[in-house]
Amino acid sequence: PDSNGLHCKMPSAIVHRLAFMSPLQPRRRAVATIWPLLVVAGVVLMGVLLLLPEPSFVFSSAAASRRGLLGGVAGLLASAVGQPRAKAANEPADEPCACCERDWCGCGDKCTDCHVYLAAKGFKVPLDIAVAFDAAGKVGWGTALGWQAARMPRWQPVANEDVKVEGSTLEGAGQGLFAAAQLPKGAVLPPYQGPQLSFAEAERGGTYMWCPAKAREVIGDLKDSSVKRGSWLDGPSFCVDAQPLVKGNPSRYVNAAATEKQCKAVNTEICQIGGVMYYRTTQPVAPGAELVTDYGSTYWPGFDSCQLVTENDLLGKLNSRISGL
Repeated sequence: PDSNGLHCKMPSAIVHRLAFMSPLQPRRRAVATIWPLLVVAGVVLMGVLLLLPEPSFVFSSAAASRRGLLGGVAGLLASAVGQPRAKAANEPADEPCACCERDWCGCGDKCTDCHVYLAAKGFKVPLDIAVAFDAAGKVGWGTALGWQAARMPRWQPVANEDVKVEGSTLEGAGQGLFAAAQLPKGAVLPPYQGPQLSFAEAERGGTYMWCPAKAREVIGDLKDSSVKRGSWLDGPSFCVDAQPLVKGNPSRYVNAAATEKQCKAVNTEICQIGGVMYYRTTQPVAPGAELVTDYGSTYWPGFDSCQLVTENDLLGKLNSRISGL
C-alpha cells in the first residue's frame, strides 16, 4: 500500500524481475568482503586508544569521547562476527518481554515495563499506576499499589522500617535515604510517589518529577510545533511530582551522584513496572549506608552519567565484550 493506505499496482516487468532476484545474494557477498576489514581496523583502533593515558579523577570530554568510541568499536566487532544477545533456553524469539521471567526490572529498551507480560503469565504484580489512580486518587494512589505483597522474579521488597531519612553524606544534597538494616542486592525500595500531573503540567518539568517511559515520549513530542495541542493536555500523564509529598515517601530522598567521585557511592538503579518507578539496590547495602543512584546523562548540567565514569567501567565492558567474540 502507498502512504494513503491504497494498494499500488506494480508493472509486470518489475514483478517478474523481483520474483527471480534473491536479496540475500549481493548482501552476503558484501558482508563477506567488508567484515574482515572492519575487524582488523577495530582491533588496531582499540589498541591505540587503550594505550592513551586517562586521568584518574578528572573526567574530561576527551576521556568521555574515548570511552564512547571504544564502546562503539567493541559493539561493531560483535556485530561484524554476528555475536547474538545471550538468551535463556526457554526465551521465544518473538517475545521481547520474555526476559521479565528472569527479572521484573525488564531488559532495557527492548522491554521497559514488565507489568503486562508478568500479569499475563500469572505472577502477582502490584497495581499499575492508572488503576491505583482510579482507586485512590491523584495524591493517594501510592497507598493502593500493594507493592509489598507482589510476587515476581527477583522481587525483594523492603519493610518500611528498613530505610530511614537523615542528613545526606553528599555535599549540598540536604537530606538522603539510608539503610536502617542490612539490604541484599536486589532489594526494592518503596515506590516513588507524589501527586500525578497532567501532560500540560508535566511539560513544564520539575526537580522532583518522574515520568513513565511512554509519557516521556509524548512530552518529548510536544517540542514539535506540528503536534496538535488540545484538551487532551489536561488529561493524566501519570508523571508524578514528589516534591510536595514529604511524608510517607522515603524514595523521594534518594540522592544521585553528581561527580565522578560520588559515582563510587552509587548502589541503586531505577526500574519501572506498571508505570511506577522503584529504586532497586545493585549490591548489598550495610546498615547506615546512604542509598545513592544515577540520574543519567540529562539531569546534571555539565555531568554525563556514572555509566561512563564508574571505576573500571571501560575495561570491564571491553573485556566482557571481547570475551564473547
